Amino acid sequence: DLLIGNPKKAEEKLNWKPKITFKELVKEMVAADIVLMKRDPTA
Repeated sequence: DLLIGNPKKAEEKLNWKPKITFKELVKEMVAADIVLMKRDPTA
């Protein structure tokens, strides 16, 4: 899996700002994967 993104265009065109940092996003994704693996180790 691959996650690539640059929010600069959304910031400029839509006046959008991310609510969390990239580091926080990664933490949330890893935590979700851990929960999934605990429920189903073959997932």
